[in-house]
Amino acid sequence: QPRIMAVGPGAADRFLKSNPVFYFVFDILYVDGYDLRAVPLIDRRRLLKLLINPHPHVRISDVFETSGSDLFAAAKAQGLEGILAKKATSKYSGDRSADWLKFKVATEQEFLLCGWTEGERDHFGALALACYDEGKLMFAGTVGTGFDNAMIAEIASRLKPYAMDKSPLADTPKIAGKKVHWTRPELACTIRYHSWTEDNRLRAPVFVALRPDVDPEECVRQIS
Repeated sequence: QPRIMAVGPGAADRFLKSNPVFYFVFDILYVDGYDLRAVPLIDRRRLLKLLINPHPHVRISDVFETSGSDLFAAAKAQGLEGILAKKATSKYSGDRSADWLKFKVATEQEFLLCGWTEGERDHFGALALACYDEGKLMFAGTVGTGFDNAMIAEIASRLKPYAMDKSPLADTPKIAGKKVHWTRPELACTIRYHSWTEDNRLRAPVFVALRPDVDPEECVRQIS
């Protein structure tokens, strides 16, 4: 995440020392013109290990054939984001599937920024959040914590080019006492939150990071 916002000459060289990248390969879908998506995962990984040469910065992700609850507890103890549970015989579908499940230690999800409210501090008071639910862009609440002054200025500069006169939402909300400046839902961010309320708003949301690497269509509501 510290590298995502890096721009300008020399940035890559600086981060090569302070935040080096390690590329973890976890699957193989094509090789030498052959489509492997219908091949069971366990066989795809067997082929993957034959083709990937050992390298300090290129690694094959480990598989742990153990209790899911034990592995989740270990991930939590090490401060990791969570675990992925995959059925060994599963094919690669490219869609959400019960064969591949994600379990996060903290409840986090990617949302789209769709506007901001005015407030006492510079640039904005809070950010309006949205995600897709059954194909419609739905309001998910506002977030006003988790960023410092530098990040506030960065977010504001990135949102301004997307400014628009009307709400992009399917369910335009009324935010009591706040003037809302709407934006096109093009910029994603990661939000940590406790749960969803009965009226489909995030409870205790905290801003984590901008995610310019995430496609807006990937910001789909996850039931946790």
